[in-house]
Amino acid sequence: MIVPMKRLTLIAPRDDEDSIMRALQDIGAVQIIATTEKRMGESALKDAGELRKRLGDAYDILKPYGKKKGMLTPTMFATLGEVNEALSESAPIVEEADAYKAELTSVQNSMDKLIAKKNALLPWAGLTTPVEELGSTKNVRILFGFIKPDRLSKLEMPNEAVLSVVSTGTLNAVMLAVHNTLFDELYAQLRELDFTDYSFPPIKGTVQDELSRIAVELESLARESEKTRLKLVELAEARTKLGLAIDAASIDVTREEELLKTQSLETVFVLEGWYRESDEELVTSTCKSASSVCYIETRDPNEDEEPPVAVKNPPAVAPFETITNLYSAPAYNGIDAAPLVMPFYLLFFGMMLADTGYGLILLIGGFLYSKLLKPRGEMGKLAKVLTFCGASTVICGMLTGSFFGMEWPEFLGESSPFPLIMNPMDNVMGMMIICCGLGLLHMMFGIGVKMYMCFKAGDWKEAIFNNFSWILLVLGLVAVLANMFVSVSWLSTVGIIMAGIGAFMMLFFYNRKTKNPLKRVVSGLSQLYNVTSYIGDTLSYVRILALGLAGGAMGMVFNLMGSMVFNAFSGLGAVGVIIGIVIAAPLLVALHAFSLFINALGAYVHTARLQFVEYFGKFYEGNGKPFKPLSYNTKYISIKR
Repeated sequence: MIVPMKRLTLIAPRDDEDSIMRALQDIGAVQIIATTEKRMGESALKDAGELRKRLGDAYDILKPYGKKKGMLTPTMFATLGEVNEALSESAPIVEEADAYKAELTSVQNSMDKLIAKKNALLPWAGLTTPVEELGSTKNVRILFGFIKPDRLSKLEMPNEAVLSVVSTGTLNAVMLAVHNTLFDELYAQLRELDFTDYSFPPIKGTVQDELSRIAVELESLARESEKTRLKLVELAEARTKLGLAIDAASIDVTREEELLKTQSLETVFVLEGWYRESDEELVTSTCKSASSVCYIETRDPNEDEEPPVAVKNPPAVAPFETITNLYSAPAYNGIDAAPLVMPFYLLFFGMMLADTGYGLILLIGGFLYSKLLKPRGEMGKLAKVLTFCGASTVICGMLTGSFFGMEWPEFLGESSPFPLIMNPMDNVMGMMIICCGLGLLHMMFGIGVKMYMCFKAGDWKEAIFNNFSWILLVLGLVAVLANMFVSVSWLSTVGIIMAGIGAFMMLFFYNRKTKNPLKRVVSGLSQLYNVTSYIGDTLSYVRILALGLAGGAMGMVFNLMGSMVFNAFSGLGAVGVIIGIVIAAPLLVALHAFSLFINALGAYVHTARLQFVEYFGKFYEGNGKPFKPLSYNTKYISIKR
């Protein structure tokens, strides 16, 4: 249900603002409202933000060197004192991480330069003369460079020039010696052939001597890099403490961001916010304990105000808030749809997946995930939704007779009591009628909820003429249609009467504010035309059958594939049977895991779609602003209060 909210105005000495903000953050019960006047104080926020960034950068440096945390890592819990202690002890870790990172970067840069130098010298490794002796003389010019082999063959060498190919490849490395008087002519010819000059870096000895020195230096740098890497691996053990420190800094950033929403005067500060009515005593006592001198004013929301929306539901219903939040938070004066979504969501999800084996995996997996890993927030709610949906799928699988794509008689023998209702594969039309019937019930229930909301608001005319009229009209037409298949003499009469009453109310009272009777009738006729939309909406529920059949067929095909693989080896005797089991078993596990993922995802999405389009369109008023109190928004741990 939607929780009543109250408005808070707090005036306290500026000296107490930090203690008040910390106290409010600790209880997590007040959403602060931004005042019209912007206060100064970005410096504190900037400092906290920079600290968090430094901590985050250090964490990212150490991340590749620590043990990876998988999806199955349980949530950590820590007290606020432990988190703040980690923050105070984090400075040396950050400094060491930065220093080691700088060392690694420096070493890597040196290695990159040496490798680049090595790659540049490798084509010239065949030169046996020391490089310093390969310079030009008074009469002879020495030239080094690269040229393509096909271009080299076109080079016309004068008699007074010598060319030596040092190495071959995509580009040939060549050395030319030419008389000074012919150099310009030969060089012009080389340029036309896309010759590229090369100049040796300052080295002594032969190229091979330099390559050997580079190899020694690279080996030394590699050892240095490994030492630094081992230091980072050792330092990465402190990554958990660094995560605590990051969360501590994030807590400070959040508090400073919210503080900027308050109004700062010369000697006092003014805070305005929203809180749940049930938390009034907690909020007022917390403020008074944080400041001995403060003024507190509380009041109900004004009609022109839009308070944030907080909901409170029983433990079994609360997880389904994540479904409604995917669409939109409810309006403050609307209705919380989570309790109304839960039964239909469970039913439709179970019918779409409808396999006892898959349901057991979801049920057990979701339960263990929730209990052992204790996921937070929306992920925790989603895990519980899947757990409940797993239980629903188990029941629907029993009713329709499916277990990992097998029919119950295949699994338990002909004496199996399942399916308890029907096998959709054998009675598609019957199952389609059930799906459409449930769809009509779903939509009519939504209209009934809208009627309740109208009566609650004191608008009985809206409830009767604009909503109940639809129930009479649609169900009356369904009764008339059903009489064509079921020989019940009174059913058609009752249906005609219901549809007639509904159509009459719609024609003459749907647009009752209009005085002109002709306009009323025209407006009513336009509404009557919308009855055709109910046909499309009802047929939309056939997707329940479609997904159920698709999932069942997929499971059967995968079982057939596994059986074919096993039978291919089982004819080879005992060894063949073992080989068949070894190959077929993991194949079946992989195939059914894929089937479960695809079909569960499809059931999740399409069930949500039925809620959002066909159901919510009848009554739900969204666009609410979720209640987001000042609290501990952490990434790596949960704060134990």
